This record gives sequence, structure tokens and C-alpha cells, in this order.
Amino acid sequence: MSATHLRSPARLLVLTLIVLLANGRLSADTLRIRMIRAVQEASEGVAPALHDVLPVLRSTLAFKSYLLDADATLPLPANGELARVGIYQVLCEGAADRLTVQILRGSKRILRTVATVRRDQPVILGGFPARSGGTRMFILTVEADTPTP
Repeated sequence: MSATHLRSPARLLVLTLIVLLANGRLSADTLRIRMIRAVQEASEGVAPALHDVLPVLRSTLAFKSYLLDADATLPLPANGELARVGIYQVLCEGAADRLTVQILRGSKRILRTVATVRRDQPVILGGFPARSGGTRMFILTVEADTPTP
């Protein structure tokens, strides 16, 4: 087997990837982490940035209002970098289908779990008291990066 034959499949793979990227068919995913506060009082309303996940919140939780306190994004697969989300740090490792998530406040670990996060299926973590009232939760969603033309 000559060196030309070995390089030919690699060359074809690179060209295919370039074409897929150019056509926008291959895109990276982003993990969006939203820190919310759920409260019983209807007067608080719902943050506009939560309307995409509101049907899931309303069908699974018994709160009347949902407030967005902070959010952050990380590229997937996650490599263990810390995302600051309000007063918390969120550490994520792995791909969306097996994502290890740790939520820390200072040096104290609040939560550690492994989750499967899929597009259009938010994962809700937390459920502990928020200092400002209500219940603190984190919503994880996977969003596709859209290529720029």
C-alpha cells in the first residue's frame, strides 16, 4: 500500500467535513444553563426568556411565576470548565447524552448528578430555597449553534 492510498481517505474525510460545515449541516451544540426562581405568587409573572420552557415548567411544577435570575452557556461536549451563573458555579463534563453536572456555591457542592439533556427536552435541577424567596432551580437545555451565512 502506498502513501498516496493512505492519504486519500483522509483527504476525502476533510473535504466532506468542509462541505458539511459550509452547508450548515454540521453544527456544534451549546448547553444553556438558566438559574430561575419559582414562586407561588402569580403577580411575579413569567420572564420572557423562559417562554420556550414554560409548557414543561407548568406541566411538571406547581408554581405560578418563574423568574430568570441568571444564565450562561457552555459549548458541548463540556470539558469541565466552570460557568458562573449568578452566585453559583456550574461545572459540566461530557456530552449531552451523559452530562455530569455539579452546582457549587463557593466551595460547597450543592448538587451533583448525571443527566441526559436533549433538544426540546429541558432538564430541571434543584428545588432548594432561594435567599430572595421562592425555590431555586436550574434549567438545562441544548441549543444548536446556527452557522452564520
